[in-house]
Amino acid sequence: MINITDYSVQQFHETNRFEDETFPLGIYVATPYKMEPPGRGYLDMHWHEELQFTLLLKGRMKMSVNGVTYPMCAGEALFINRNCLHVTTDMTDDARYVSVAFPYKILSFFTGSRMEHDYVLPYVTPYSMPSFLITPTEVWMRELLNHLWDLADLFQHRNISFREYKISVLVNSCWLLMLENCEEFNDSAVAIGTSRLDRLKSMLAFISKNYMNHISVKEIAKAAEISESECNRCFNEITGSSPKQYLLEYRVSRAMELLKETDDPVTKIALDVGFGDTSYFVQYFRKRTGVTPKEYRLRGK
Repeated sequence: MINITDYSVQQFHETNRFEDETFPLGIYVATPYKMEPPGRGYLDMHWHEELQFTLLLKGRMKMSVNGVTYPMCAGEALFINRNCLHVTTDMTDDARYVSVAFPYKILSFFTGSRMEHDYVLPYVTPYSMPSFLITPTEVWMRELLNHLWDLADLFQHRNISFREYKISVLVNSCWLLMLENCEEFNDSAVAIGTSRLDRLKSMLAFISKNYMNHISVKEIAKAAEISESECNRCFNEITGSSPKQYLLEYRVSRAMELLKETDDPVTKIALDVGFGDTSYFVQYFRKRTGVTPKEYRLRGK
């Protein structure tokens, strides 16, 4: 089993740095071109210790969690359990979403509580229920969506009285609605074994360290000490793409960061992220994002 404290794995393990560590809840607002505060999401697979609710405010998008893809429309939300691999794979140009991230201790009231033992710890594992799409099709889900809209509003207005307490109450209300109504939670269906997920993490760590070089599927598989065929199965089952496809997606996500954070020429960025052919890089980047690298850089400013 891979040690998730290893530096290379930490490159995929996002650490949420909350503005106030005494109140460890955070909200990220994202478009195809920017995330505030800076974080990981669009075309950037990752996992983190916190649970997450993502509410789509505008447009359409797709999110993938442990290989399951969820097409989403404005007004829908997605619950993502802690330590689950997830990524936003597609966004319309006008798409905008908010993600609320929080540690499970917020739901426990205090460490060792009856609430933690009975109503939190049994459910905060990717093997109980990795994710759940929340749509306005049932009364309880509409109530949960209303809570998420209220959360987004509270995070934007800092001068509201008892703001932190109100946010905590809303998060716990969302959790209670999930426990009371979501059958998938209670079924605790295990879709993916821990060994396959750990193997994938080893291979993702290898890619994160070597994406700028020419690497083969054989080398990716070797990082997890498995065959190429098992490597392909791991990627297809959990990420929904092949190792080669994932590598291309990862290179594009790194290029997006460099386009936003540096003034390096597109030619240099293409080489730095592992594209030997600049023309192919521009072509693939545009196919994946809908804009050229130069246009992406301009829109992100």
